[in-house]
Amino acid sequence: MRVLKARIYDTTSKRMYQNDEIEDYSLEQLSRFLTTDDPYSKVSIYTGIDTIEGDEIYFDDVVYIAGYGELHVENVGDIGLLLDALPESDIERIVGNIHQNPELLEK
Repeated sequence: MRVLKARIYDTTSKRMYQNDEIEDYSLEQLSRFLTTDDPYSKVSIYTGIDTIEGDEIYFDDVVYIAGYGELHVENVGDIGLLLDALPESDIERIVGNIHQNPELLEK
């Protein structure tokens, strides 16, 4: 069985909680972060894809793909681009994420 991984960005404290920090949360605690009416937290789900360095790629990350440039991973269509780059090991690095680095959306 595949385990769902996530990270949560708390906009109040400006802190990113990694998966290992939230994995012991109860479903009730996690559901607070998953509600759309909570403006103080942003949830990013692990895509199941890693960079060539082994860094996990989450939705809302901006990654650098050789021969393509930067990609903001925001929907399932972007997963297709990542999967196309996997066999060539072209996913070089994570540039940042849009919660901690909102300026990446301006590029």
